[in-house]
Amino acid sequence: MKSSRKKLFIISVDSLSAADFDLISGLPNFRYLINSGTYSANVTSVYPSLTYPAHCSILTGCNPEKHGIFNNEILNPGEPQEWYWHEKYIKIPTLLGKAKKAGLKTGSLLWPVTAGSKNIDYHIAEIWPVKKSSQIILQLKNSSPLFLTKSLLKNGKILKGHQQPELDDFITKTFCDMIENNNPDL
Repeated sequence: MKSSRKKLFIISVDSLSAADFDLISGLPNFRYLINSGTYSANVTSVYPSLTYPAHCSILTGCNPEKHGIFNNEILNPGEPQEWYWHEKYIKIPTLLGKAKKAGLKTGSLLWPVTAGSKNIDYHIAEIWPVKKSSQIILQLKNSSPLFLTKSLLKNGKILKGHQQPELDDFITKTFCDMIENNNPDL
């Protein structure tokens, strides 16, 4: 039985700006989301406007000086370039953590700075190997292993590594399956 509780789905389109609004509002799927959801066309990004700090600000409601993520990449000269993939780098509670603490079910697919999270029930982390290691082992360690495995068994034939549009198609199908079968609140 599906819950009658209202759900919140946050969909991020990285690098989308207000200048793109007229274009995307004419596309059928965006038009549907605009007409049936909530959006803001007047958001001011963090400075500098980078993916990981911006996504942390969305999850915390705070600027980088509070949540601690100022860049995508960890400054580590001479080493393979790692990013701030892991939730442990965020210095304050996130919306996902607060939802989990309140007893809500959570899901996240390729959301930056969530790898290794204990606050996400249905999770596929955004993380990739920079040293000699296996992508699948890295994913299993930093995501929800059972959810990831089921998703790969059902929709993995779509994937061609990280190539697009296959990765987006996989995530879209996995998102639809997660909503239908796992019914997360956030």
